[in-house]
Amino acid sequence: MNGVLLVLLIMCKVDTSKRLLLTKMTESQLHGLVALLDLLLAWLWWLKQPPLPMEEVVAAKHCVKDLMKLFKRVVNQQHSTGMILIKFHICLHFFNNNLDLGVTSNFDTGPMESNHKINAKNPSKRTQMRADGFDEGTAHRYIENLVLDVADHELSRVSPIIKNHRP
Repeated sequence: MNGVLLVLLIMCKVDTSKRLLLTKMTESQLHGLVALLDLLLAWLWWLKQPPLPMEEVVAAKHCVKDLMKLFKRVVNQQHSTGMILIKFHICLHFFNNNLDLGVTSNFDTGPMESNHKINAKNPSKRTQMRADGFDEGTAHRYIENLVLDVADHELSRVSPIIKNHRP
């Protein structure tokens, strides 16, 4: 991640690539992108510090909100497909994770975030859009689907003939 951000920042500063970028965006958009990349690199460096003083973590909550506002303004992406920068949603969890688990080298939220679409977003599209009981209902459906998948797998392993002749 850091390397990608650094290469993008360098591309925004080098004259030849800067001219190419200016064919796709305005000068002010390029300045916003440079500011965003610079802040993201500094933030990622800070997150990797072995000790994080509690005062800094508490103060960072407001800084991260400002950084995310800049991110949203600069990137202005309506659909999150193919984004090579850090995912917007995961940044919202850093503050609580730092308070609960310590420095970021102590935890990795990537697996939970990567399953977020499968386990939360996709099932939410098939609901009645009522907030009451949504989490519980989605969790029940997810567990039911897991049980059915395991049962199907076991049935095909133990008795493949029966499975192939099912109506």
